[in-house]
Parts: sequence; C-alpha cells; structure tokens
Amino acid sequence: MELTVDINAIFRQAKEVLAAPRNFFAKAKKEKDWKKAFVFVLVAAAVGHVLTAVYNIFIYPLLAPSISEVIGVPASGFDAGQVVVAAIISYILTLGMSFIWGAALKVWLMLFRVNSDFSSAYRVMAYSRTPNYLFSWLPVVNIAAALYSFYLLMLGLETQYSMSRKKTILVLVSSIVAVALLSLLVVSFLPTF
Repeated sequence: MELTVDINAIFRQAKEVLAAPRNFFAKAKKEKDWKKAFVFVLVAAAVGHVLTAVYNIFIYPLLAPSISEVIGVPASGFDAGQVVVAAIISYILTLGMSFIWGAALKVWLMLFRVNSDFSSAYRVMAYSRTPNYLFSWLPVVNIAAALYSFYLLMLGLETQYSMSRKKTILVLVSSIVAVALLSLLVVSFLPTF
C-alpha cells in the first residue's frame, strides 16, 4: 500500500472543504478508494493535535487562573510531558476511530437502503471532520467546528449518495438518537459508587 503525502495539496483540500464544500465533495466523489482521505486525516489530525499540545502547554496556563476565577473551580494543569503523551495517544486513537466511524457510517447507510461501500463512507466521514481536526483545540470555536462538521457530513452524504435533504436529515437525526440511546443504555449498566 503506497501512501504519498503532498502537504500543499492537503492544505488546499482543507481550504476547499471549509470554504467550498459542495465543490469539494463533488470532486471527492470521484476518488477511487479511501487512501487519499486517510492521508488527509493523517495530516489534518496531526496539525490539530500539535496545535492542541501547543495551546495546552503555552496558552492554557496563562488563561487558567482567569478561567478558574470566573467559574469558581480551582485550575489544574498538566506538565508538557503529559500533554505530549496525551496528544500522541489521542492522535493514534483519532486515526483508528476514523476507520471505525467510516465503517459505522457504511453500516448505518445500509440500514436506510443506501448503496454504500467502505471507501465512499470513509471519505465522507473523514473530510466532513475537517473543522474538528483543525479547530477543536480552540475554546468556544470548537462548538462551531463541531456544528460545521455536522453540516459538512450532511453535504457530503447528499453529494456522495445523491440523497435528498430530507432523507439525509432522517439518517443523521436517527443516528444521533441511536447513539444517545446506546450511551444511556451503557451508562445505566455502569456501577455507581
């Protein structure tokens, strides 16, 4: 398996998926497999994790006392070594989860009788998470990034599978409900102390 990394091309992709998502997803639909999307995730998630580590090492310690004072909770932090280890572990988990989320999307689409394969589901999921990869390290902005990622997922599904907006919303809302119910079920079986 050969993976090539063209940083400039990946930054152009990120810019296009953020600024012109309909055009981007129309182009991405023509990709043959999941490898180009995985290389994109490798780089975009790495950039996001490096920015998160820089924020937690250099910026958060400056803001923590003010945040602590405003919310009335004592500030706690981590040393640089802990932040770096956490960033590396989180990055590896992000890469693994990209495959799990791609497979889950494929299965979920099958439940709605949408003809899908892993590669197309992976591409939609991977590219739609661009705002999360790049901006989740910014407080408050991370909420907007998550919402925009959800919107990109909707556009990606519509474009990749020629789904109507109504069906796309049904697929996405039902998946949110299913995840919420599954989470509640799991939490209900956890022991209480």
